[in-house]
Amino acid sequence: MRRSGTPLRDSRGLLRTYAWLIIAVTLATVGAALALSALRPVSYTSTSQVVVKPEVTTGAPVAPDMGTERAIAMSGDVNKVAAAALNLSPDEAAAGLAVAVPVETSVLEISYTAHSPQSAYKGATVFTEAYVNYRNQNKKSPVAQMITPPDQPLAPSGTNYPIVIGLGLILGAILGVGAALAWDRVTDRLRGVQDTQAQTGMPVLASIPALRLGGPHQVVRLEGPQTPGAAAYGYLTAQLMHLIGDRSSSSVLVTSPSPGAGKTTTAVNLAVQLAGIGKDVVVVSADPRLSTVHEMFSVQRSPGLVEVLDGSASLERALHTSDVKGLRVLTSGTPQTLGEVYFNLEDMKVLLGRLAKIAEIVVVDASTVLAAAEVALVANQVDMVLLVVDGKRGLRADAAAAVEALRHVRSKVVGCVIN
Repeated sequence: MRRSGTPLRDSRGLLRTYAWLIIAVTLATVGAALALSALRPVSYTSTSQVVVKPEVTTGAPVAPDMGTERAIAMSGDVNKVAAAALNLSPDEAAAGLAVAVPVETSVLEISYTAHSPQSAYKGATVFTEAYVNYRNQNKKSPVAQMITPPDQPLAPSGTNYPIVIGLGLILGAILGVGAALAWDRVTDRLRGVQDTQAQTGMPVLASIPALRLGGPHQVVRLEGPQTPGAAAYGYLTAQLMHLIGDRSSSSVLVTSPSPGAGKTTTAVNLAVQLAGIGKDVVVVSADPRLSTVHEMFSVQRSPGLVEVLDGSASLERALHTSDVKGLRVLTSGTPQTLGEVYFNLEDMKVLLGRLAKIAEIVVVDASTVLAAAEVALVANQVDMVLLVVDGKRGLRADAAAAVEALRHVRSKVVGCVIN
């Protein structure tokens, strides 16, 4: 039964799954910031420096309060005089003015920004003179003195691109993660262990990491150092052995809702691990339409299951010995096309019975349950069923539909494997 409000992926899983989206949004944000910066109107800035001296009164000289001096330079009285000289309104004149106080100095930096170097120079000159005249009026000795006259700007004021890029990266990353969270909420993809359990109503027996296991064929190696992949399949094997209990023989069918979930990799590595703990194992490739089991063990595809079922080859001849001690392989045999019936249910039942007599555990790599109707029929002939789901691209609807397709053998479906 499906349940609403299922938890999202953990944060690391979210970042891995939607890394492409986060990167794309981040790069787009940085690009937009750079484009906006480039499209800004060209401007020029001219700057002068004015030193403010201690003011002499009846007593000792009083050090200037530079915060107050800055406010005076930007005041309405100074602006009114400068605006008249610039032939602008007070608001227009004040728009280009900036006054700064360098740290631990008695210096005002009066800057003026305009669309031409001449206007910037004139604005800085006029505002500097207006402030100096205002502060020195009615004073016995000058209080404000220009020490650096306004410069004639030769080039437009540059954009601080490192800051633009840095802010773009930060904002883009925030927007990217937000977009990933929003997409994760609306998409139908499975969202981790708890979501898989909620959608299927079955426990998750193991979560297999995305690893390279023993080269291109994805088979774990029993010799050498223990790898995370081997450890994950070892854990799945322990879970399965607990479910098998004291049975002298058992059969396990491995399937998935749709292609690409890694059911064959799971079936093969489960068989390898079972053989590694001393069990006599036969792995059966019951997916003649799309089989890679023969490649994973480097054996011939034919004769195999198809030939045994149609009577053109004996079981003894079709069983291939692998390089793993205690593990034999019944390959799929001649490739079949979709819709082609390659076995009789009674023949499959007899074959599984024969395999149960010569092996302690039979692992059946079946077709995907939503693409092949015979999977549900074969599932009725085995002891246990494992459903392998794709933890990155698997759909919730497919997982729920697969369980529904196996409802007649629900008691045999022991759990899910997130691959």
